[in-house]
Amino acid sequence: MYVRSFLHVLLSLLVQVWLVSFSNSKEKLKILVSAPTLGWSHLQFQSRIADVLVEAGHEVHLLVFHMNPTVDCCAKLGSKAHEVIHVPRSVDRQQEMMKMQVIKNQFSGTSNMILDGSMREFAEMVTMCCQELINNTKVIAELQKEQYDVGISELYDLCMFGVFHHIGTKTTLATFAITLENLGASYFGLYSVSSYVTNLWTPSINGPNMNFLERAYNLFNDICLESYVQKMQFQLQKFSAIFDKAKDGVVLVSFGTFADSSRMPEDIRMAFINMFTAFPTYEFIWKFMPGSNDQILINNGSNMHLSDWVDQASILSHPKTRAFVTHCGWNSMNEAARAGIPTVGIPLLGDQMYNAAVMHHKRVGVYVDIQTVGPTSGGVIIDALRKVLYNEEYRTNVRLVQQKLRSEPFPAKERLVKWVEFAAQFPDLNELNLPTVDDLGILASYVNMIDFFNGWAKTAAYIDCADMYNVPHIVRR
Repeated sequence: MYVRSFLHVLLSLLVQVWLVSFSNSKEKLKILVSAPTLGWSHLQFQSRIADVLVEAGHEVHLLVFHMNPTVDCCAKLGSKAHEVIHVPRSVDRQQEMMKMQVIKNQFSGTSNMILDGSMREFAEMVTMCCQELINNTKVIAELQKEQYDVGISELYDLCMFGVFHHIGTKTTLATFAITLENLGASYFGLYSVSSYVTNLWTPSINGPNMNFLERAYNLFNDICLESYVQKMQFQLQKFSAIFDKAKDGVVLVSFGTFADSSRMPEDIRMAFINMFTAFPTYEFIWKFMPGSNDQILINNGSNMHLSDWVDQASILSHPKTRAFVTHCGWNSMNEAARAGIPTVGIPLLGDQMYNAAVMHHKRVGVYVDIQTVGPTSGGVIIDALRKVLYNEEYRTNVRLVQQKLRSEPFPAKERLVKWVEFAAQFPDLNELNLPTVDDLGILASYVNMIDFFNGWAKTAAYIDCADMYNVPHIVRR
């Protein structure tokens, strides 16, 4: 009798434990994360998303499409994904990309990627990459067999979302490794006001304080674009000697992973060497890959330390790091803010000018126009660095931003995992769609508006925009 009672109690406990375990268990999802090698920061961003989802117990495959031949990802990626699928590009396509202005002339100082033709080149490059991917029947067939629950891709290119649909992916999610640009944000109902929100691709350094002409220019560009429908783990053995001998601190200089430092004009290099000389009590770590003719530059500074690769986040987190001279890439700005390091921002292209405007407006750094940098330009970068090193306002402001980021109520990792799982559980989330999207789709809804407002003024404004930017436009007959 006692044995039977004991067994009954034991069985009841086992059933309760099983029920609790079952109720707390969650479905293991099969997820495909697209990570084109547009730049190392973009690849790293998508790879980190894959890692977080792996840590949450899901099966994740990482699709690495080799777009940019200057990004050597194979040795440094270190992804936790269960499978990494590499899709190489043809040699001809790689050579074509190396001829692009955005690759060849990264230090030209153009902040408007539309006017200088860079945006057109980028769009053509993305289109060619998309064609190569969808024509790779072997890869597409392999992806189709996997029957993924979730597909994740950056929204700068819609190609992968078409691939997700073709291979039968149940749920798709969009990510951004840069600031959510105005046109993309509008698709989610997040509209910006042109009078004070500067356009990501044609920004003004004055940000919300634009003058009348800048506001008019910003509005015009918005109309034209709409016409186109935790503290890091410290692993710095390589640089420990540099930090040890730094009397007043260390300054990191890096233009990111996209810009090829060997293409930097000599006058700009000499301007940086003059800056290093002007601050002899500081040590400078410069992410710089010297070319064959740079030996003279290399030997010019005892407090200058060149490295072709740096653990940027860890260097910024070191207590002796005092400032960061940066191209204002989004990842770099985030890492500097989380580390509480003021910046000297020298944007080169893309979203970097927009990020510099945010930095300038929040007074967490000093903006420098790359076109003003040179050995005879009056020490503009010297003056900028002196401000962030000796004016406590910048350090105080960036530390306030740091505290806000650290006190964020809902950690990014938690939000990422929960939204992916939520979207997979409820594939039909029409509550999040804009009106008419379910019935007509985005393109059809724009066609309806065009039909309604098809007056001479609208048509004239549209053609003016297209002619200004040398973009093909459609004329109704």
